[in-house]
Amino acid sequence: KSSTSSVSLHNQLSCSTYQLRVRDAVYKRASELGVLVKPKSGEGEYEGWCWPGSSSWIDFFHPGSWDFWISLFKTKSVDGQWSWTESTDNVGIWNDMNEPSVFNGPEITMPKDNVHYGGWEHRDVHNINGMLFANHTYQAAAARTDPPRRPFVLTRAFYAGSQRFGRNVDGRQPRHMGTHGSRYQNGPRQWSRRNAFRWI
Repeated sequence: KSSTSSVSLHNQLSCSTYQLRVRDAVYKRASELGVLVKPKSGEGEYEGWCWPGSSSWIDFFHPGSWDFWISLFKTKSVDGQWSWTESTDNVGIWNDMNEPSVFNGPEITMPKDNVHYGGWEHRDVHNINGMLFANHTYQAAAARTDPPRRPFVLTRAFYAGSQRFGRNVDGRQPRHMGTHGSRYQNGPRQWSRRNAFRWI
């Protein structure tokens, strides 16, 4: 039993170390490019709390964020930058917590006076932000293949037009919910944790 526990602990530590390396590399690059949402002062980067702890969010209104987001999904590293090289062309993506969820924010979301590219306050673009997240994830996943193939994207944030880029997932409803039974038959939450890239 102790050797099984040791292996399990080793695997957990290896996974945690990998996640920290990925998170740090992605954050550092996004910060250098200036593509993160800003606090109400318009200076620096907004920091809030989500599942991985202290977090910052990509500003999808910033034109520089588009190529950056696509580069993260590449199966081959470009210029030594981090990309999702430990993945295959056949992948499904779940944009979880992309409303965005901010545990220490008002109403469990990003403060309404945070600033996006162009001077837009978050209160004005909250719903469109979720649609852009799905749109750019769709574009990034499609760019993984040549010719591009239609990607499979699930998203929690949804707005008019989002259906062009993926399917809406309600989040944490049990798989046995009456009208959603067939929708959750395969347990999308368990599937996504094993196979999908999640912004951390």
